[in-house]
This record gives sequence, C-alpha cells and structure tokens, in this order.
Amino acid sequence: MSTLHVLGNPHSIEHYVDSSYDAQVRHHASVEELLSVAEPGDRHKCLIDANSRLDVSNTLSNIASLLPSLPVLVIGDGLPAEAVRALSRIQTWDTLSPAATPEDVVKSLESLRANPQPIALETPSSTGECYAFVSTVGGAGATLLAVEAAYQLRQSKTPPSVCLVDLNFFDGMVPTYLNCEPGLNPSNLSKDARAIDPVLLNSLVTQHTYGIDVIAAPSWTQKRYHPSRDYVLSLLDIACEQYDIVLLDLPRWPHDWSSDVLSGCDAVILVSELTVPALNASRRWIEFLASDPSTQAVKIKPILNRQKASVFGTRVSAEQADSALSRPVFGQVRSDWSAALAAVNLGQAVGHTKPGSLISKDMADIIRRLRQETIAGRAEPAKEAA
Repeated sequence: MSTLHVLGNPHSIEHYVDSSYDAQVRHHASVEELLSVAEPGDRHKCLIDANSRLDVSNTLSNIASLLPSLPVLVIGDGLPAEAVRALSRIQTWDTLSPAATPEDVVKSLESLRANPQPIALETPSSTGECYAFVSTVGGAGATLLAVEAAYQLRQSKTPPSVCLVDLNFFDGMVPTYLNCEPGLNPSNLSKDARAIDPVLLNSLVTQHTYGIDVIAAPSWTQKRYHPSRDYVLSLLDIACEQYDIVLLDLPRWPHDWSSDVLSGCDAVILVSELTVPALNASRRWIEFLASDPSTQAVKIKPILNRQKASVFGTRVSAEQADSALSRPVFGQVRSDWSAALAAVNLGQAVGHTKPGSLISKDMADIIRRLRQETIAGRAEPAKEAA
C-alpha cells in the first residue's frame, strides 16, 4: 500500500481525503518531519498542502531541494511567487483549488502516482535577439538611444515583445529616462543564480506604458550587493527565452561578466561621437575586445551620435572615423538637441515627445538594418545544415 504524506490542518484535509482513499495517510507537523521519513526513489508518496497558515514557500523549497522526486499535490489559490518557483523544480506536481471535491483529489493523486513525469512549464521554442548599447565616453548617449530603440520597436506594425535591461546596477539611468520605478530590488542581486526562472524574472519586471518591460535596479543602492557572473548570465538567458528582443544598456567599465554578455549578443552598438577623444576611446575599447579570444567574434557596430553639419570645416569626417576605428561606421544619429532635452526632462522616449524627430528616424533605420543582418546571419547556418 502506498503512503500519502500530508502537511496542513488534519481537519481540513479530511474534507479532501476520506477513508475510502486506498493509501496509508500520515499527517506531519512540519516539512522537516516529512522529509525525515520520506525516502528518495519512493514515488508512491504524495503531499497535500491545504493550510493557508503553513509557510508554503518554505515547505515547497525544502522539498524541491531535498526530495524533488516526491510527487506533490497543492490545494490552494494565489500561491506566492516563491512557492510557484519552488513547485516548478519538483519533478511531479499538480494544483487544485480549495473548491476541489474528494473525487478531484483522488483523480489527481492517482494521476501523479501513475505518471511520475516532470510537468514542464511552457517554454518558448526560439531564442530572442539581443543587442547591447555601450558608450565609450561619458555622456555619449547610449541610454537615450537604447530607450529610443525599444520605443521604436514597439511602434512597428507587428511589434515584438521587448525587454530593456539596465546592467548599470548601481547608477543606471533607464528608469529615470522612462520615468518608471525599478523593479529589481538590490537584495535580488545576491540570490542563487539557479533560482532564476521565468516566474522570478516576471517579478523583477516593470511594465511600461509603451509596452516595454524594464529590468533595472535603483540608483546608488548599497554596494554590498554585487551580482555574480552566473546571476547576470542566468538572468539574460531567461530574458532571451521569454522575449523576442532584449536590449541591454551596458556600463562603460568591464565587469567579470562583460565578456560573456558581449559574446552572447547578436550585436554591440558602440555609441561614440565624431570627436578625437571619443574616437580614441572607441578604438581602445575595440582593441581591448580584440585582445580577448572569447570576444574576438563580437559584432561591433559603431554608431556616431549627435551628428551635425560642420560650419567651419574643423570637424572630423566620417571617413576619418572609419579609419580611426579600423572598421566602417554602421550608422549615424543626427543631432536634435531640443527633442532629446525635452524627452529626458519629461521621462519619455524621443519619438513620443517629438514624433518625426531626426533621432527617431535614424534609430528606426539602424534597428531595422541590425535586425535584417541578425535574421540573415541566423538563417545562414540553417541553410548550410540543410
């Protein structure tokens, strides 16, 4: 005879499991007591958790960590996010509402016992595109262009799902530029990377009215929370599974995860200005990447921001910029200072503040060409395989 291990109020449980159920029912006062008697490999044990006063998150986390093969049935509504994340790490599980009948419970338990298979969460079948924005000098405008790119993507006829991630964890400006509250609590940065999944990711997201999902931490947070390389990479892996396009606003200074992030991007938009100091900084940045074998294949797309016509003929030419960078400039964003200033002050994208702005037009063209290259590049290996 199989054993049904039960956590929760025994009197409440009697409503769901009566004496007609063909199993030995054992009630436990705590999850620790249950785990002390349950044995790995015994797939005839099931858990019912129907007591709202029970710490459901802690209970399921313990089971997921110490005995993930134990089939679990949870009866209850409105499970906390932590509980859902833990439940997804258990191999075989089911949930029922408190309105379930004893017949519903028996049917679910029998199904769990007969089918000891993981109940997989729905996952996307493809990996989203990923583009990083980084400035080579302070104030070059990478954040403004990343915000504008996200806005322009959502304005297309068939808008993709877009997530904008601010990887400047301590002084990022994306929430300010979009006038929204950051959802990434500093304490999240110290969590185990293995705990990151679609449910946790969704709890970190700020949903903007533009239809953009934003992941960002508050500025000037306590420095004791430093995200690990595994945390950052896991976060971005899940984001790229959940969204059609992920845009990254990168810090200028390298971190222990920078090389891995850059290598995983479809393209890196290197934002510079048409000045000698900015071009020199861009060249050094490119040379730094070229010296690292893990980042030599990174697709760097130099963008010249705040372009305006020369009055006295003393400005550096685009051809000179190509020569200085040892690669052609991918695109130019014309200067529209009044539109940029108004957008920043209002906490809006430039295209929203001033539709038809030169910045909006240029960024829309740059994003269109970037995506065309990415789609063509991804299709090429498929053709070769065929």
